[in-house]
Amino acid sequence: VWLCQDVTGDPPAPSGNKKQGTVVSVIGMTAIVADFDLSSLPDGSYKAYVKNLNNNLAGWTSGNPFTVAKFSATIGGFVPDPGYDFYENYYDIPCKITGTGLSSASRVTITDGTVEYDLIGDYTITSDNEIRVQQLNLIGCDNTRNWRVRVYFGTNFYLEREFDVKLGPARIIAANDSKPAISIYRMGWWFTDNWSYETSTQKATAIRSYWWGTARARFVVQGMGFPMNGQTTLRIWKGSWGASANLTCSFNRSTKSVTITSPDWNMPNDSAGDAGISVQRVGDSYVDSYSTRWRLVD
Repeated sequence: VWLCQDVTGDPPAPSGNKKQGTVVSVIGMTAIVADFDLSSLPDGSYKAYVKNLNNNLAGWTSGNPFTVAKFSATIGGFVPDPGYDFYENYYDIPCKITGTGLSSASRVTITDGTVEYDLIGDYTITSDNEIRVQQLNLIGCDNTRNWRVRVYFGTNFYLEREFDVKLGPARIIAANDSKPAISIYRMGWWFTDNWSYETSTQKATAIRSYWWGTARARFVVQGMGFPMNGQTTLRIWKGSWGASANLTCSFNRSTKSVTITSPDWNMPNDSAGDAGISVQRVGDSYVDSYSTRWRLVD
């Protein structure tokens, strides 16, 4: 396969600008996919020339249907929507890529130069000047690395722009039915150890202690902003009683899960009722605090 400015026979004319391509695949009887390096060809209109090496039959277009032109796309910016930011171990961040010539983009990724994450399914080309990224996933994206967004045009050519990933405030995700934000493993010698989960309609529960026996509970909290290389303070309380610990998170990018797990805490000998919980990244002043997010029960 060739792109040629002039074809008068087989092979293509020795004069004029031309470039041989590499066949990638033959799709049935009517289409051929080929790669061309066009860096040496001047702007202009070109014919296509094809030769079948099995039988030496050749053919070419009667007109010049292919245009070689200077590439003109640009990336002007990559910014989160108002009220959001590019925080480590956050996900579903709405943002946008701005620039020119973006309507011909074939793929969008983010990379630190070593690992590259494809954003397939998470972006929409809304115009020639904007690509919307509806659900940017920064779980596992260390704030100390140099991150860039890449917009591909074709298979291997891309433009890129740097963006900053920062340490953000730790947060507990909202109560929902598919991914429990608060799970409590309840332990005691007078009952069978078991899990209790927060849902959108009910709170997770822990068993209270009695004068004749101590109940324990382990809290598993799903959130965002629990740092990859630091710790998060988890605190629980009911009235004047409380427990806290500085914890290291675990995370899973594919399932969008960022989790901290408490030690096994002794529960108070107190009356049943609502109880509080908070998270705070160690070194950050922001506290995500809830006074009635779980319950102590008989």
